[in-house]
Amino acid sequence: MLGFSFGGIHSLDVGICIKSKNRPILPSPKIVSEDIPCRDGFYDFSSANVFGRTMYKEREITVDCAFVEKDFGSLRRRIREIARWLSFKEGELIFDDEPMVYYVARVTNKLDLGQEMTRGYFTIVFTCKPFAIGRVCSGDVLDYGENGVFYGDVATYGGENIFEVSGNTSIVVKNYGTFVKPRIVIEGDFNNIQLECGGRTIKYNANGSGTLIIDCNNMSAIKDDTNALINIVGKFFELVEGDNLINITGDLLACTVNFKFEYNYL
Repeated sequence: MLGFSFGGIHSLDVGICIKSKNRPILPSPKIVSEDIPCRDGFYDFSSANVFGRTMYKEREITVDCAFVEKDFGSLRRRIREIARWLSFKEGELIFDDEPMVYYVARVTNKLDLGQEMTRGYFTIVFTCKPFAIGRVCSGDVLDYGENGVFYGDVATYGGENIFEVSGNTSIVVKNYGTFVKPRIVIEGDFNNIQLECGGRTIKYNANGSGTLIIDCNNMSAIKDDTNALINIVGKFFELVEGDNLINITGDLLACTVNFKFEYNYL
């Protein structure tokens, strides 16, 4: 029987079966608009941001559940077990029919239990971050057959988007999901390294060697376990779906550049 897991515990482990679920195809967009008098329609500013695209709201997934117990005492114990499991914490939500992605979710509704003799019926509303997240991370080299397939129309065994850089060059970073802000790990010699993507540029404005981690999602930079944000100039960027051209320049570059990110899906 198909079910789901939340926080590492499967629904069948607590005796729940799914009656139905509502999993929207897309999260709702964030619409930013202005209604102007004496003008038909409105001005849409939804894409008027630094990334030039419409952002998304959290995704809501509704699951109708049921379970059966032999008496009311067992029913109450089962209810407490379910309450401990869900407990309004944030965790990974994985559906059996879509095992290669997970949603970052929390329970956001009041769990009401309707009783029909010893049958329990209730609805769970999960509020999730907008994107489903693939279980394989770009830039991670996996053993053959060990979760080496990501969700989508193509498959990989990891290790993609790792580049050996010696001097100024251009590379193509492949993103099989939708918009994502990468974590860029640079190892070797990277004096004044600069990375340009889609008109946005990040530069490490110093001589450097060792390991530099530029996190575009958290807007941070760490060099050899020390905060290096003071040496970062420019703008953090995100990768679009498909091929992303990255222009790399610097002084006497001899390094490995690894784009590490989880594939996100609408």
